[in-house]
Amino acid sequence: MSKRSPNGSDGSKIKSTTLPPPTSAAKENDKIVASTTRLGSQPSPYRFAGAGMELAGFSIIPGLIGYGIDNIAGFEHAYCTAAGTLIGFSIGMLNFIRLAISLNDHRDEKNRLG
Repeated sequence: MSKRSPNGSDGSKIKSTTLPPPTSAAKENDKIVASTTRLGSQPSPYRFAGAGMELAGFSIIPGLIGYGIDNIAGFEHAYCTAAGTLIGFSIGMLNFIRLAISLNDHRDEKNRLG
């Protein structure tokens, strides 16, 4: 007969596993979700208004910078204005998509937990 140790059936030690501490990205995502929700699971309408303002700001500010470059360089066509506006709109849309995904993940998690 073999002896069983209190650590395991075959004499080996049982390793306890612990979860690693949350990363800074996970903490940041929790802050975003917390700032976008109120009354439990409904996102704040002010957060969506803010996201729209961010999108507008990301489009207008680089466009104005491009406009200034066009005027200083003396370009006949507004190439830098168009490029700045497109780049800014792309960055703003990326932020808006990230917000939508984080809200969707938060809603799915709430539905899964009950």
